[in-house]
Amino acid sequence: MKFLKSLIEGVCWIQLMMTPVLLAGLGLFVFFMIKHITQIDTTLKFVIPILLIALILGVYWAERIRKSTGCVNFMGRLLGTPEINGQAKK
Repeated sequence: MKFLKSLIEGVCWIQLMMTPVLLAGLGLFVFFMIKHITQIDTTLKFVIPILLIALILGVYWAERIRKSTGCVNFMGRLLGTPEINGQAKK
């Protein structure tokens, strides 16, 4: 049972850690698509540092959440809000 708890906590931690990385990747994709459309010569020297900064921020954020409330509790609060489920009182 402890293994299953650790596995679920690890998966939630990875999801939290990857959020800034995916957002930075999406931003870089849009940036390079705009650069490609406008035919401006681009280099990829900014991609790796930006993704590394996003990874470091993601690890910091996931660790802060894990230590304060726990990853599973945090994700549960996000996914269990009545507004998302359409159960909000009017």
